Amino acid sequence: MIFNLVGLPLDINKIGSDQYLNLKTLTLNIYKNFINQMMVITNGMNFAERYNKLDHSKKTGFEDLSLQFALALINFFKNNFSFIEEFDFPVGTTNCNDFSNNYMAEIYQGLDLISQIHQIPHEEIFKSTCEFWLWFSFKICFIKEKEANPDLGIPFGLLESSLSQYLTYSTELFFYKNCYANILQIVRTTLITKMMKPIEVKIDIDEDGELVNDPTTNTIYQTLHETMRDSLI
Repeated sequence: MIFNLVGLPLDINKIGSDQYLNLKTLTLNIYKNFINQMMVITNGMNFAERYNKLDHSKKTGFEDLSLQFALALINFFKNNFSFIEEFDFPVGTTNCNDFSNNYMAEIYQGLDLISQIHQIPHEEIFKSTCEFWLWFSFKICFIKEKEANPDLGIPFGLLESSLSQYLTYSTELFFYKNCYANILQIVRTTLITKMMKPIEVKIDIDEDGELVNDPTTNTIYQTLHETMRDSLI
């Protein structure tokens, strides 16, 4: 839809070209305007706090709005995070750059809005945002590996002993210290507070009078627990 909107088709054979850069810059500008307009429309409200104050009759509509808003933001970050990180830099090498001056405030606001919506007690919202935070945590951990794919797991050939080197690299970057770290702390608190129960085990007695464990597996709650657990790790 975005390519039709701006009238600039993406040629995947020209990745890194001026056309690609112009398209991504245009996408960031559209995102920035979108965030700023939403902040005006919502008057800077906290989604979770607003939800908790609503009458029960109005919560369904607010849940639908929050879910669609969160999914739009999640889609933006998943499609543009690698491009955003092209402008990141180690702390101490410079104080800022044109990209951080132009877009960092809106990037922070977008992630903060997802973290607010993440706190709304609605199953589909919580599932979607948990999956995003697992993806985001993985990408932060392996920023150094630009092609790291959460769906494929830990990058091939990575030794457990070198994991700390990846974390050190990521946590010394400007965007992490000035944006991601605070957001991840909020998310961490939410995950701990709302952690789902692990596999439930039903204790039964068989015909011989022996205790038998009958674990309940492959439920949505078990999957959600594993997603939350892996995000925290």
